[in-house]
Amino acid sequence: MEEIVISEKDIKSLKWIKLPFLGCTAKFLGRNEDTGTCGFLIKMEPGAELPQHGHPSIEQCLGLKGEIEIKGKKYGPGSYFINPPANEHGPFKAGTNGWMAYITFDGPTGVEEMEEMVGIPTIKK
Repeated sequence: MEEIVISEKDIKSLKWIKLPFLGCTAKFLGRNEDTGTCGFLIKMEPGAELPQHGHPSIEQCLGLKGEIEIKGKKYGPGSYFINPPANEHGPFKAGTNGWMAYITFDGPTGVEEMEEMVGIPTIKK
C-alpha cells in the first residue's frame, strides 16, 4: 500500500461536488478503500444549513474559514470538534461569510456512494 500525496495545485483542480443540502459542497481528497477512512473539505455558502444527522464512524472537523453556528453558539477558523460514531449532531448554519472546514472520518461516512461517484484518490491493497 502506498501513500497518497496531493499538491495544493492538484487540490485546487479537484471538483467541488454538490451535497444534497442547498449551498453545501465537498471536495473529497482521499480515501482508504478497505476501512472507509477519508478526508475532505466542506464549503457552506452564507446562511447554508446542514440538518441534524449522524455517521457510523468518528468524525473530526477543523474550521478553516468563515463562521458556523452550532446549537446557538458561533465558531470561527481554528475551531475543532470530534463526534463519536452514531451520535446525532447539528444542525449547522454557516455565518454571513460562509464556512469551510477540513473533515476526516476513521471509517465509513455514510455517503460512500458519493465518494465513489467523484473518483477520489483511493488507497488500495
